[in-house]
Amino acid sequence: MRAARETSRRSRRARRPPPIRATSRISDARAALAASQREVLELAYFEGLSCTEIAARCGAPLGTVKSRLSAGVRELRRLFDRGAGSE
Repeated sequence: MRAARETSRRSRRARRPPPIRATSRISDARAALAASQREVLELAYFEGLSCTEIAARCGAPLGTVKSRLSAGVRELRRLFDRGAGSE
């Protein structure tokens, strides 16, 4: 019985949206990216597309998609390390 309650509590916690401050930081950082980087990051991470699928959808060479994805992740890391969007 206790294990069932604990599992139920964990699943409720997992469904909670992130705190507004974190959501705001993410939105601010995404807005700071170049449009081409933002597009490939959103397609890869939010829509779950592979680099090949993104290249086909965007009409860009596969190497360009990979470069944009890598540069976008690097830029997000830099923005968060610097504290983009923090209050």
